[in-house]
Amino acid sequence: MSEFKEHQNLLPLSSELPLRFKSIPPEFPDKQPDRLARILIETDENRKQLVGEVAETIKNSTYFLVIHTDVDWLKYLNDSVGRDLGDKAIKHSVFTVAKEIDKTFPEDNKLKIRIFRDTHAADETWFYILGLSKEQLNLLENFKKQITTKPEIPLSNKSGRGISFSIGFSHSGEERYEKLLEETELILENNQSILPFDFFNQLRKDASEEAHEIKIEKILKIVNSIDRQKNLEGFIKKVVKELGGLSLPPKILQDILEGVAKRSNKKDNSHG
Repeated sequence: MSEFKEHQNLLPLSSELPLRFKSIPPEFPDKQPDRLARILIETDENRKQLVGEVAETIKNSTYFLVIHTDVDWLKYLNDSVGRDLGDKAIKHSVFTVAKEIDKTFPEDNKLKIRIFRDTHAADETWFYILGLSKEQLNLLENFKKQITTKPEIPLSNKSGRGISFSIGFSHSGEERYEKLLEETELILENNQSILPFDFFNQLRKDASEEAHEIKIEKILKIVNSIDRQKNLEGFIKKVVKELGGLSLPPKILQDILEGVAKRSNKKDNSHG
């Protein structure tokens, strides 16, 4: 407990949602908020309402942004310091992004901003901004920069670890979605009862993968503190410990295995 009090002093003092985000949107059927940040949980019923709002966004020829945050080192924080600090880290990720949204996108009747805790993972949060104009899309590069450059809050005597989160972005105005957006617009035009789950889920997937890859890169920096060539066995054990509970994107897994194989070959050749 004393260690938590020591680290608690390092966390930002203004850890709360901006006032405009504290009210639960009445449109959503499951209004019970999560226990930490007091935001909605993205249940099936709430997701259906959200995708209905995405459909209206597309029909109005406006755009939507998906942001996915994933707290770094949560299991480590919970196990080594205590769940109180883990909870603080979760709230820090939610409040930091919400405050940046509040600054970049002042209250606007044309915009809908939705914040959800992931259904299955308390440390993952989804932010959706719906109704963006092409002009507002121009704000996203600086908005993303402001969030991704937020400094990690260091923990004393915890080298390589701190309070931080990884974040991924996608928005429907990106060139990579041009064809999918056109197909979605045509479907919505021909059938008003169909909701654009495919389009919505693709943007979620891409935002999540970006956050996941950034998170894994941070973990690999710690793993790489072990010299693979001199201590290959120790390196492999560290990889398993740090990454064993994560679903790795194929590219990251390939890079890890290729790195291990390359250094293993070097080690073998050094004896010959």
